[in-house]
Amino acid sequence: MAYLYEHEEMMKREHPSHLVAQKLRELFPQWFLDYVNKLKTSNSPTYSDKLYNLAFGPIHAELFSGCNVNGVKLLGVA
Repeated sequence: MAYLYEHEEMMKREHPSHLVAQKLRELFPQWFLDYVNKLKTSNSPTYSDKLYNLAFGPIHAELFSGCNVNGVKLLGVA
């Protein structure tokens, strides 16, 4: 929450009030990742791998119903 609050205060200083909520949604994820990367490079004691994983966001993966392994088609069972 502290990071969100810090970013919100920055958005309030930089944008008109009617745009603050929109800018928070748009810009916070990248700002947070950049912020955590700065913590990491400066060897900050507040940096952690858990914080980095949170800042990095969800991992997007594609799902496949099957695959070929050495010429053998393997199908997933749902």
